[in-house]
Amino acid sequence: MADPPAASGRLTVFASGAIYHIIADGDRQVRRLAFERAKRSCIMSDKIRTLTYGGVLSAVIMLATLLSLPMPSGYGYINFGDGAIFAAASILGPFAAISAAIGSALADLIVGYSLYMPATFLIKGLMGLISGFALRRSRCMPWYMMAVLFLLCEVIMVGGYFVFEWILYGIAAASGQLLFNSLQGIAGIATGLAVVPLARRIRTNALPTDMI
Repeated sequence: MADPPAASGRLTVFASGAIYHIIADGDRQVRRLAFERAKRSCIMSDKIRTLTYGGVLSAVIMLATLLSLPMPSGYGYINFGDGAIFAAASILGPFAAISAAIGSALADLIVGYSLYMPATFLIKGLMGLISGFALRRSRCMPWYMMAVLFLLCEVIMVGGYFVFEWILYGIAAASGQLLFNSLQGIAGIATGLAVVPLARRIRTNALPTDMI
């Protein structure tokens, strides 16, 4: 038979160890739950911040588009909205498609070109999507590569409006707009190259990289 004091001591040690493990497990659970709660809160905060920037950039794109020069034909206008789209793409990545589509379409509505809104929504949204994906994948893209990227986006813009105006007004009127839409593209490329470096600083300081 075991010595009662020894058995009692072993029982005390066992009970103390069990209590320690229970407390340690509970502490780990509490820390894990606190970490998960903090992580969810951080993710939610990042999403809210991204949505806020998206709304602000929609307004910026709209205002930049309203800074416009009417085309002599009366069918459109040359503006600085494309440069703002490229800046938004540098900040938001592909999420800039939403800001580009909404901001540009609202500008069409305000200046009385509501007929162009569906085409603008699709074309400008596609420009924001493509430039956003490219700028997110290459965060240190040199200026000459950005120029090629912006040129591709402007070719999409010119081609998209050409098809739309061909359907709407006929090929003669659409062909007459090619020169002015090309000038719009040149203005967009130049503006984009000027403002994207500043937009990159905003992205670095204001938004988490995994959200864009």
